[in-house]
Amino acid sequence: ANDVDQLGYGDCKALTNYTKALLDSQEIQSYYTVVYAGKNKRNIDADFASMQGNHVILNIPDEEEDIWLECTSQTLPFNFIGDFTDDRNVLVVKPEGGEIKRTKKYLPKENTLDTKAEIDVRANKSIVAKIESIAKGLQYDWRYGTKLKPVKEQKIHYKKYWDYITDVQINALELIDDKDIPTYQEKVNLTAANYCKIAGSRLLIAPNAFNRETSTVPKYDDRKTPLVILRGYIDTDEYLINIPVEYEISTLPEKKVLETIFGSYSWELEKVNESQLKFKRYLKINDGEYPKEKYEEYRQFKSKIKKIDKSKIVVKQKV
Repeated sequence: ANDVDQLGYGDCKALTNYTKALLDSQEIQSYYTVVYAGKNKRNIDADFASMQGNHVILNIPDEEEDIWLECTSQTLPFNFIGDFTDDRNVLVVKPEGGEIKRTKKYLPKENTLDTKAEIDVRANKSIVAKIESIAKGLQYDWRYGTKLKPVKEQKIHYKKYWDYITDVQINALELIDDKDIPTYQEKVNLTAANYCKIAGSRLLIAPNAFNRETSTVPKYDDRKTPLVILRGYIDTDEYLINIPVEYEISTLPEKKVLETIFGSYSWELEKVNESQLKFKRYLKINDGEYPKEKYEEYRQFKSKIKKIDKSKIVVKQKV
């Protein structure tokens, strides 16, 4: 611990030991903990005594709930371990011997991304938008790293994130990392020159501009293994869409709802007034292990979401 303090450097073992020494100096009990780290969860085998694990963290026992410290990271909030060491059996090293404990599991209701936006649609097919999102739980973990990059790379990140939109220009960015809660807030102002399509007197608009399912789940004719969804989450989206004055809102599509054992999804539009629409989207994914026979059902669920997410509506030019 003295060497780490003097050099200001150490690996996960050294830094965990150093943090433990600091806590010992304040009479706070903590325990060096061995873990298999990585996004794919792997448990310490409690039935076989051997050298296991590829990483160490620190355990602080608490009456209500164990506190876990990722001592190697200089950016993770206090008692937040993210998907690197979440929800798995670990070996807590105590003076009287080892104990198997389980690290925190982040539930879908904790892993949230709430996005609001106001979108001005222009008659020349372009849009101007203000987007604000708040991420919590593992969604915080999956997003906060953007703030650590230079501004130029931050803008490149959002262009890649919305790569299904052509000609995206990031006009303003504000990223707020609140490590006390923790939450990660993203405020983005952008323009996109060719977001909509013109078909005669009609303007075609995709209401879901900023949170689409874009991945493709592969098809297997003879799947051998169960389907495992490691982590669940919830996305909620609400956008106000302002229609150009030259156009009018006609018939709107019906609300679309999908309910499965893997999660639920809804997509809906409502008319606020003659020139404004409100778009709402909800997606919940349930973590868990499902029989291999259910895989195709899951694939169809994700494929339907992808299709609905990119669907368009039509507004007509005023006569």
